[in-house]
Amino acid sequence: SSSSSSSLFSIVGVSGTVELLHIEELDSVWQSAALLAHELSLYIKHTFDGLTVSCGVSSNRLLSRLVSPLHKPDGHTLLHPNNVQIFLSDFPISRVPYLTGKFGSEVEEAFSIRTLGELQQIRKEQLISRFSSRKGSWLYDTCRGIDLTAVKARGAPQSIISEQSFNPIQSIPALKSMLNLLTRELILRMTQATNRFNIYPTSLLLRWRIGYQSNVRSKSIPAQAELIQHFRSLAKEGNINNAYNDPLPQRTDWFDVDLNDESNASSINEPDDRVSTTSPLVDDSILTRLTSLVVDSALNHLTPLVSNVPKISRLVVGFGSFQTVSQSGSQLGSRASGSLSKRTSSSFSSSSVSSSSVS
Repeated sequence: SSSSSSSLFSIVGVSGTVELLHIEELDSVWQSAALLAHELSLYIKHTFDGLTVSCGVSSNRLLSRLVSPLHKPDGHTLLHPNNVQIFLSDFPISRVPYLTGKFGSEVEEAFSIRTLGELQQIRKEQLISRFSSRKGSWLYDTCRGIDLTAVKARGAPQSIISEQSFNPIQSIPALKSMLNLLTRELILRMTQATNRFNIYPTSLLLRWRIGYQSNVRSKSIPAQAELIQHFRSLAKEGNINNAYNDPLPQRTDWFDVDLNDESNASSINEPDDRVSTTSPLVDDSILTRLTSLVVDSALNHLTPLVSNVPKISRLVVGFGSFQTVSQSGSQLGSRASGSLSKRTSSSFSSSSVSSSSVS
């Protein structure tokens, strides 16, 4: 089995001993959680072309998050309850979620401390008096590794995106080529989300970077009626044959070629077998039609930018402003589109053990 070759690190202290354990050496509850983390990392690696994740396994979300990045890349870190206080005593306040910025600095400066062990020496009344009842109570629990936050399955997304950085685009055919590649991938991702969550988009989201500037620009555009109707009909049907579990096709090699080469751009803008992203999720003729709708709309807004100097060097194409329907077809509500960002962590649990993974 996969467990025979898997190892976990039992943390005794950040600057102390690190003991290497095999899964078989753990008791049954912790062994189940360890195997779950290991199997998840293997699934991600095999499904997403070698992508690695580092997993943390402990008794709650907070502790799992603290240990998950300690053995990157592709490392599994286990923190047993017996070792929690030893581990926390040397752990820097500035590395705790929600304490990495201004608030964490205020805590350190207020009491001239740097570690969670030192924070444990501050009375709860002092923390509440200095920061407020809510923040003070949270600090008191956090420095002791107490976190009662439930591990919940993630709900429907607020946006679905496809993105890529590239050498600055010099022509309209090159811009259209990149939009074609990104949009075909986007349609497949939206199809999976629609099948799973019974949602459909009402807006098209665009984000782009000019040259190599750090700032990006964005725009939200109403989605075309035909596109909305396609995904709304799909949402009414609900998940078909567990379709959302079908893996997405791997990205084609065309994402890495020079699209300013006219021959490359022409090949992508008139797809052949080399660039066709076929999938059991969507009939290829429908995929092509939906892609065309999105690309045409995006080109109307982005084409003027190509005539400017410097050129576009990053594109994000997405869907947002989702509506939710019941399988009977009635509308249940809407989900406003949020920022065009992708989270890279997930959480899951086994009995009383929590495990969090970070890519």
